Amino acid sequence: MASTDVFCAVTGALPDDADLPAEHPLEEDELGDLPVGWTRVTLQTRTPNPAWQEIVAVEEAMVGQVIQGLPKAQRKGAVVGVRVQVAAQLAALKAATAPYLIETEVAHIAPGDEGDKALAALKVTLGLVDGADEEGDVEEADEAEAEGSENEAVEAE
Repeated sequence: MASTDVFCAVTGALPDDADLPAEHPLEEDELGDLPVGWTRVTLQTRTPNPAWQEIVAVEEAMVGQVIQGLPKAQRKGAVVGVRVQVAAQLAALKAATAPYLIETEVAHIAPGDEGDKALAALKVTLGLVDGADEEGDVEEADEAEAEGSENEAVEAE
């Protein structure tokens, strides 16, 4: 077992050394050390960064404080200038802070009956394939398995 960070999320199986891709100097791809026949499922979620939201709130509060300190007659004309000044003060902080956080989850699915069924169900659930085709294949396999069990029971009698 050469790759301990890759395991099947469905069965817990680890890849055999024979499953690992052979090294080839001209062939590098984004799948890296993903075993041959295995599937990598990556889920990424973008969420607002709370730190970014705090910076924006502080920016608005700073603008509000400066504007409130001005005489009423000058407030309307000073808003744009004050916003530019406050934005300049926070520019470095905003440049160093991402407005969103990206959460990435990765799972691997090994080939085989359980893995193939789980992968087929996932594809149907996500709408990546026509559900009738995939579900029909799974149902037909289940029906054939059930019929085989019934025939064995009849023959045993």
